[in-house]
Amino acid sequence: MDHHIWKIRGDNQYLEPIDMYSDNDRQLLMRVDHGGNIVDNQCREYVDEKVSYIDHFVIRVLNMDVLEDMVKKLGYDDGIVFYIHFKEPYVSLDFGLRTVRCDMDLESLFDNLRQGVKIIDIYCDI
Repeated sequence: MDHHIWKIRGDNQYLEPIDMYSDNDRQLLMRVDHGGNIVDNQCREYVDEKVSYIDHFVIRVLNMDVLEDMVKKLGYDDGIVFYIHFKEPYVSLDFGLRTVRCDMDLESLFDNLRQGVKIIDIYCDI
């Protein structure tokens, strides 16, 4: 199945996203902030995070189950309660953070992908 094509990039492994994804309308890069928390100070921010990159993600298989599977592969087991969010491109966390509770919540993300966005920011709030 296509969702097994994606892979978590190794630490300190740099790949140029423009070179990898500009001519590929089926795949994208996900930047996943995890292990931290979203806090509201003067402005919303994600603190104490780790950052992982997931390469070669096939757009058409994106759904809630696949996102949860990715979080588990990052080291969070079934016993941990976590929330998944994505950030609208070109918008701050204050105004662009969207919580994903079900597949329907991904519709605005798909709108961004149809407009050519190739890098998606995902936040996992533990």
